[in-house]
Amino acid sequence: MADGKGKSRKDLKRETREALIAAGIALFSEEGVDLPSLDAICARAGFTRGAFYVHFRDRDDFLLAVIDRVLLDFVESVVGTGEAPGGVTDVIGRFLGAAAAGTVPLMGRRGLVQQLMTRGAQRSDVMRARMRDLFELALSRLTVIAEGDQKAQRVGVAIAPELIAAWLLAGALGLTTLVDVGVELDLGAVEESAHRLLRIEDD
Repeated sequence: MADGKGKSRKDLKRETREALIAAGIALFSEEGVDLPSLDAICARAGFTRGAFYVHFRDRDDFLLAVIDRVLLDFVESVVGTGEAPGGVTDVIGRFLGAAAAGTVPLMGRRGLVQQLMTRGAQRSDVMRARMRDLFELALSRLTVIAEGDQKAQRVGVAIAPELIAAWLLAGALGLTTLVDVGVELDLGAVEESAHRLLRIEDD
């Protein structure tokens, strides 16, 4: 069934949910995770509390949805879909290029990734488990990419691929934090040093 603008009820419901999540991300970035009220979030999205409760059981359920969106976007920005024809070089270059351009999802939003990880881990086992699952997804994709590079002799084999994956993910999280708090970095030099540490050979 569609409305007067040709949108189905399913599309409208999805758009409402997306608008609420976007409003939450914006307000959490501006005021911190704990301060914005549900009324403020609904007002920012242009919907009522009734619309909110169609999509979310309570504030924690909403926070879980925001964590899911923020961290999944972050994982995709660091790793992509897991296919990196240029291997680790592509992963590092893509992330640092996006960081230099200020286009890493949520970078510059007052440490929102770190806020959500900290607050989420404190609030419930469900949120902590979801964060673990998303980071494990990133680690598994990065491990596959590192293994491919080692087989192609583009990356040294002295470090296990799963440890390369751990360093890459930890580095991305750390670099996001540094940029968020205003530390000035030469990202070109960071990229070059990462290549040297991993002994990535030029083609």
